[in-house]
Amino acid sequence: MSNKNFDHNDPILGLIDNLTDRIPRWKLDGLGPNSAGGKHLAAWAEHLEVPIDDLKDFLTEVIFVHGESESSWADRAAALMRNAGFRGDDDAVVRGVEMVRGWVKNCAGPRTREDIQAEMATKGLLARAGELVLAIHAVDRAALPHHPNAEIDIVELYRGGDPFERRQLLDPAAWDEVVMPRLAAAKEGPPGLREQEPAHRRGDAAVDVLRGRPDVPDVGRWVLSSELRGVLWSTIAEREDAAVEVLCDEDLDLGGDLALAIGLTHDPTSQVRDYITGAGLPVAKLLTLSTPGGATPTSVPGPGWAADWVRHARERARGVAGKLRPPRVHLFLAAPAGVALFLGHDWNLMPDTTVYDHVGFDDYVPTMTFRG
Repeated sequence: MSNKNFDHNDPILGLIDNLTDRIPRWKLDGLGPNSAGGKHLAAWAEHLEVPIDDLKDFLTEVIFVHGESESSWADRAAALMRNAGFRGDDDAVVRGVEMVRGWVKNCAGPRTREDIQAEMATKGLLARAGELVLAIHAVDRAALPHHPNAEIDIVELYRGGDPFERRQLLDPAAWDEVVMPRLAAAKEGPPGLREQEPAHRRGDAAVDVLRGRPDVPDVGRWVLSSELRGVLWSTIAEREDAAVEVLCDEDLDLGGDLALAIGLTHDPTSQVRDYITGAGLPVAKLLTLSTPGGATPTSVPGPGWAADWVRHARERARGVAGKLRPPRVHLFLAAPAGVALFLGHDWNLMPDTTVYDHVGFDDYVPTMTFRG
């Protein structure tokens, strides 16, 4: 990227396609060995000590972007600095930019990781609390704006050829046998994970409750956050008063379990009831929790409200579970992804809980089970 335009007289940069911001491979292959571009490629490959074809492969993967503003660079630098364990506030970004410019002006030469960390420390840029990024690719492999500390890719476990078709795993047992172990390993994997709080977790996964786990509940003093439609949802968001309304408290008398439905985008009670009876789940009681304002696509105004609502909903569910003493809770969600994330984070002191995904029409499938 550059805040200046590229030299279109350059024999290589002049090949950039304005529609794709890439250099097409056929243009590189069309450069004769005696042409200016061919000689330039040969000299470049010799300098890098790589075959010309490898250099061409690299160049065709690069996206050349120009016209970047200073503020856009600052935004990206702030996130990357936080990701690397440094401060990411405005003052820190200014100091960091000045530091790098100093390297260029003073011909500082190569800088090792240790060199950079030492200089950042002398400038007071080390963060007191780290931020870690966990990317979970489930229904799709979305491009990420920042390099994650750990990545989980379970796209191949889903049935369906595109993200809109991927609703359930090919093998339901893979939730417990594959997905949960991978997430547990990711939690242990990033360097310094145990020393850094908070943990910043991002993903495009449909497993939003699971992103509130594994083994990082609120009682463990972890802070989780996720960027949803440009808004940062954090488990330490300033609380806004929210109230819980019970839409359904119905005795089904089919067994000893508790079925809990969260209805914030719509009321799923009838669909959940039909699924329970059709699937023969041993449910004693169906409890549906919503908000006094009614379940609508806009009933959740933001993260502060959601954090407060989840805390009240958990206490209501705990109270019912305390009286019923169910061996298992069956959890059904009709709520924004952020609510699911917060719910997973706060879900402790509860019986074993199985989460269900809605897979179209009135059907559900069981996914992962959290041990109580």
